[in-house]
Amino acid sequence: MAQLFARLRGPQAAPGAPGAFLGGLRLVSWDATTLDVPDSPANAQAFNVSLNSRRRGAFPKVRLLTLIECGTHAVIDAVFGTASEQALARRVLGSLRAGMLLLGDRNFPSRRLWCEAAATGAHLLWRVKAGMLLPRVGAFADGSWLGVLPQPAPAARSVPGCGSWSTR
Repeated sequence: MAQLFARLRGPQAAPGAPGAFLGGLRLVSWDATTLDVPDSPANAQAFNVSLNSRRRGAFPKVRLLTLIECGTHAVIDAVFGTASEQALARRVLGSLRAGMLLLGDRNFPSRRLWCEAAATGAHLLWRVKAGMLLPRVGAFADGSWLGVLPQPAPAARSVPGCGSWSTR
């Protein structure tokens, strides 16, 4: 399966394909889900154990993060693991390119991940949680608004065009 995936993965839409491009940029998106794995002692130790309000859930879980092409739903890259969405997202950054517009949901925003994704040359458009306070730089007729991540304090590392950030 890994060899088949390595051979077939990647963008598939031809330039101008409906729903695959916006303003000349290839639309891509990343998101994660969890999958049940067989309930065994080894899997319970290796993967995330789900919990409900009363007890342990029925099956351990493995997280799957995919980077897809929006127009075709072609899988550009994918990773499995037990880490957070943000941690798994770092493992697919090598598949982002200039000429892509990366759409991200509200679980991805962090200054560090934004800087790392921006360093790939891809354009970024991510939703944020309603409670995240960002400086407003514009407003739309429907009441929504555009914000930007604030510049961080000086730190150990710098990404061109993104300022400094810390690995702490």
